[in-house]
Amino acid sequence: MKNSRKYLLFYLGMSLIFIMTQKTCYGATDIESLRREKNDLVNADKYDKAIEVVQKIMHDFPNSDDAKVGKKDIAYFYYRKREYDKALSLYRELTQNPPLGGAHIDAFRWVVVILRDNLHRYQDAIDECKSFVKNYPDDRGIQEAYYLLCSSYEYARQYDNAIPACQNFIKNYPESPQVKDVLNELVRAYEFREDYEKVIATNLLIIEKYPTEARWALINTQDAFDKLKQYDKAIETYQGLIRKTEDVSLKHLLKNQIAIAYRRADKLDEVIRWWNDYLSEPMSQREWAMAMRQLADTYIKDKNYSKGTQSFKEIINKCPGTEDAAVAYLKLADTYSSRLHDDQSALDAYDNMIRSFPENCFLIPEAMFNKARIYTVQKNFDKAIVTYQEIVKNYPDYAKAAKVSIRIINEYLKNNKTPSNEERKKIYEEEMAGK
Repeated sequence: MKNSRKYLLFYLGMSLIFIMTQKTCYGATDIESLRREKNDLVNADKYDKAIEVVQKIMHDFPNSDDAKVGKKDIAYFYYRKREYDKALSLYRELTQNPPLGGAHIDAFRWVVVILRDNLHRYQDAIDECKSFVKNYPDDRGIQEAYYLLCSSYEYARQYDNAIPACQNFIKNYPESPQVKDVLNELVRAYEFREDYEKVIATNLLIIEKYPTEARWALINTQDAFDKLKQYDKAIETYQGLIRKTEDVSLKHLLKNQIAIAYRRADKLDEVIRWWNDYLSEPMSQREWAMAMRQLADTYIKDKNYSKGTQSFKEIINKCPGTEDAAVAYLKLADTYSSRLHDDQSALDAYDNMIRSFPENCFLIPEAMFNKARIYTVQKNFDKAIVTYQEIVKNYPDYAKAAKVSIRIINEYLKNNKTPSNEERKKIYEEEMAGK
């Protein structure tokens, strides 16, 4: 009897363990299966079905981590479905009642992004930021709220509000990685107000703090100096930065900008000196070609056509098959045609370019149009038409423009007539309409 009772207890215990084990195992298998199903549906952009799967997880496994972030997933799926009102409603709820620590910050960010970027309700986005700051002054997401407030002011073009907001953010969070973005927002606000002195000062701060990303700040700075026509001050500023920085790439950029400033001030001798100095330093082939092109352009502007054409040829020889070489061919041919009035050398340059590059080079049609125009000016209409017909055959995107030129030659120029602007417009409109 005792043995029977012992076996019965053992059997009941093992059965209970088996049942519990089976429930746990099947439960784990179920949620993993649902998780995979959800991911597959999301990858297939089937968000309605994905929402149903998440809702089932939240119902069947309410204590799981997947269930805790279920509302966040559903809100995002509504966002992807462009059902922004539903997404906003859920994200606002998550902002106030987050399932996990820190989730309210992410939800708040989504609220602002949807209002600002998707619905273009800029004032509502601003109000959301202000509300967060007011209601959660000590929250760890307060920095994010102030950052979003700065960008929302800029989106709304409320620059009078954006400027102090950006200044306060930079002052209060100087080590934040978002300072770079806020500085750029500040630059745009000053540009809108045409306060170019502050545009320059802010860009110089960007260059100082982020030297490896200084290219656009330098271009922006030069544009501001141009607006003020302060070329000498620009040169002095860049020279000062060269003395301060140890960053080699930044020094290259600054020397480039000095040459540009000299050129815009029409101090061509200084431009040439600076470009030659710049080209004597180690650099990539691309950097060399761009600098050599600037030097060649300066020679042409200074009417030193011999050195200008020589510089373009040097690019062609040292950078064969590159976009820089193709551009150099075009500039060389244009110099021959428009400056030296040597049409044959221009035609030879265009032909050499066309032979040197594959048909799919995006600059070939430009070379062919220029060839055809030279033939037209020479009244060599047959060769002009043949060139335009090659464009029609090989470059369908340019075919209609070529057909317009063919018609003008056949209907007017061959008959020693010059079409009026109205007649040109009529031919253009007919060809564009496919008549």
